[in-house]
Amino acid sequence: MRPMMSIPLILVDNMETDTGDLEIIGAGDVASVEVYRGADASIFGMKGDGGVLIITTKKGVDLSSSKKIFNVKTTTPLGFQLKKEFYSPAYETPEQINNVSPDLRTTIYWAPDIRTNGEGEAKIQFYTADSPGTYSVVVEGLTPEGLPIYGTEIMTIHP
Repeated sequence: MRPMMSIPLILVDNMETDTGDLEIIGAGDVASVEVYRGADASIFGMKGDGGVLIITTKKGVDLSSSKKIFNVKTTTPLGFQLKKEFYSPAYETPEQINNVSPDLRTTIYWAPDIRTNGEGEAKIQFYTADSPGTYSVVVEGLTPEGLPIYGTEIMTIHP
């Protein structure tokens, strides 16, 4: 009768994992591999009974984010972002108004700080691109209570 084999302890970048996760590690990502058996593996306690395989990657591999779990989507929020200024042309001088360079922008207007009045309305003005086309207007925001709002409108504009 053959003795029962124990499953080896597998550590990737000092994180315990199983053999299925090893498939996502490319050979070029491996910095070193160490194998401990018998008395050498005893420093890992009972988990080391079947031996220990230690893989260290060059950049570190996040195995938890690569596991596919049915009906679960993992996201990483951007966190705090500084407000950025979005370019919007201003046609105020005769030179700007009579400029013959075509305006071919694909994103026409973006403003992260529009506030509505008491009835939930806001008035915005912007210049369209020079080519006629169909524009998608997307509004996203928060109510004063912190609830998200979202709306879209499709319009055709003939400059």
